[in-house]
Amino acid sequence: MKKEPDAVQNTRQAKEEENRFFAMVNAIGKPMFSVNNEGVCDFVNAACLKALCYEENGQMLGKKMYELIHFTDEEGNDIPVEKCRIYQAQKQGREIHGANDVFLRADGSHVPFEYTVYLIYQNEKIAGSLVIFDAINETTKKTVYTVNYLKKTLVNFVHKINNSFGVVFICVKEVKRLFPQFLRISIVTEARFSAMSDTLQRLRQMINENCLSGDKRINDRLNGTIAELCASFEELRKTIDDVSKKGMSIVEYLEDTTNVSMQCKNLIKSLVAFVSQREPVKTRHKMNDLIKGVIDLYEYQANKKKIDIFYAGNPAVPTMLIDAKQIELAIANIINNAFMAIEELHGMSATPELQRAGTVTIETGFLEEKKVVEILIKDSGSGIEKDFLPKIFDPFFSKFKNKSGPGTGLSLANKIVQMHNGTIEVESIVGKGTAFRITLPLEDE
Repeated sequence: MKKEPDAVQNTRQAKEEENRFFAMVNAIGKPMFSVNNEGVCDFVNAACLKALCYEENGQMLGKKMYELIHFTDEEGNDIPVEKCRIYQAQKQGREIHGANDVFLRADGSHVPFEYTVYLIYQNEKIAGSLVIFDAINETTKKTVYTVNYLKKTLVNFVHKINNSFGVVFICVKEVKRLFPQFLRISIVTEARFSAMSDTLQRLRQMINENCLSGDKRINDRLNGTIAELCASFEELRKTIDDVSKKGMSIVEYLEDTTNVSMQCKNLIKSLVAFVSQREPVKTRHKMNDLIKGVIDLYEYQANKKKIDIFYAGNPAVPTMLIDAKQIELAIANIINNAFMAIEELHGMSATPELQRAGTVTIETGFLEEKKVVEILIKDSGSGIEKDFLPKIFDPFFSKFKNKSGPGTGLSLANKIVQMHNGTIEVESIVGKGTAFRITLPLEDE
């Protein structure tokens, strides 16, 4: 048998090793692909093709991966290629892990993946990257959601606190600026009182000398002294007015400082309540009875604000496995939001004695085929502008111009419903009202 040339044998062995390597990689369940320094895909395994809904290697090999999977963040915003984790790993020369980026798949769907970018070296230089990824499981999804939501909450909170302390700083600075003016006015006032005292002393002396004298010189002196006295009083009046105005200005600033300080306190309290919201402790409850109990708590406030509450509980709604306290809080926050919307639209102070300001309607329903309970809360309030709808569940956001709270009510309600594996949908017409539809699945023990 003729022996193969060494070059041919080496080539054949290298090919066999390569085929064996690819067979091993394809056998691995984890999806993976690699790119060169230009971001072009030069390797993809079978699991990756399946995960990204491609049928064959040729649909990915030789293509720029960023353009194929089109990175977005957890809110759906495009991530520039410069901020792409794969790109950053090669530029920074280090391994990078990601858990909240969304990949575009061949079928047009967007799916969040958890992944790690490893660097590939050739001749001690970075030659590309190997990306190993996998779909995020439900536990990881909840963790990622909680972290991102908390991050967004803290950003909004810091913004609010910065604004609040900014007002406090301006107040203190204004008091510091006005203090020298108060000191100057005090000195001027003291001088005026001294001058008035001298004038009065001279007037008293003149009266003692000859208060009924017809001497023109005496009368002129007396009139001059009285004129000086009147001028002193006029100057003192202007000074007191000036002091009063400056004093009112400082009082207003100090009131602003107090109000803002209280707002900071409420913000901190609200943030603590939001962040410390525990996982639901679920027991069986009758949803209709629970909602009726919340409505009873709002009856007095509704009568005072001339708001009618209508409740239609569907008797078909079964008992549910829920955290009653949390669900009560979520419903109460939505009702409270409805009251504020009605008040904003109608102006409660201008409501005639016999006129009703608005209505809040609460209904329950049971979709047996889907095994879900629906809670519909509608109001006849001011409605929500289209631009505001995507933001209403953001922490510390409020559409109300004169809001009384920190703006976490709807955000907390949404979080509670999500922790019960439910959803909230919102429909609104400006000037007509808003409807919140809560859907909660039935759960087994």
